[in-house]
Amino acid sequence: MDTSAAQAPLFDAGDAEWVADLFDTMRAGDLDIVIDRLESVAVLMRKAAKARRMLATIEPDLLRAGLRIRDTRDGAS
Repeated sequence: MDTSAAQAPLFDAGDAEWVADLFDTMRAGDLDIVIDRLESVAVLMRKAAKARRMLATIEPDLLRAGLRIRDTRDGAS
């Protein structure tokens, strides 16, 4: 295999669209943005865990009534 042969460039040096795509890719993986997303997920998970703990203490009849209301809400949307 001849490794001394010149290789074709992977991109056209004047391709601004390619450069813009690189900026988008870099921004999507920006640490501050990822941390903000993770914090949002953590808040959502904490709320879900709290709701799960609270639901565990509710009377079964009230749970059933709550599920019926929730089902009608889902059907209305």
